[in-house]
Amino acid sequence: GGCWGLEELDLAACGVGDAGAASLAAGAPHCPALAKLRLSANCITDDGAVAWAEALPACARLERLDLGENAVRDRGVDALTEALGKCAALRCLVLRNNPGSSAAALERFARASARLYIVNESLEEESEEEDEDEEEDEEEDEDG
Repeated sequence: GGCWGLEELDLAACGVGDAGAASLAAGAPHCPALAKLRLSANCITDDGAVAWAEALPACARLERLDLGENAVRDRGVDALTEALGKCAALRCLVLRNNPGSSAAALERFARASARLYIVNESLEEESEEEDEDEEEDEEEDEDG
């Protein structure tokens, strides 16, 4: 059996934890229409993130995965980074408010795939600063 018609599932703040995240990851390939999954605020750690990284290649239509407001650290972020190229449909991976993730791991993740819209406040702020710096440099070049 499977959940053939399930396209979107919101389990935010439902106490899913790592065991639930792993179970959902194992079942996700049996839900071929699943496009959006929200698992924010569920105390998911690296173990749950790694389970999802392993499942992503089999999630042919998954466009958005929300793992924000959890406890994903560098090991989970790195596993997800390695999995990015194996899930062609994925367009948005939310990692907002995972305080254990280092800026370096998030930067590696951000650089791994330019086609993704990655939701992470610190990266968005840094990106805006870089854009401003680039604009200033261009203006200096024009004036120079």
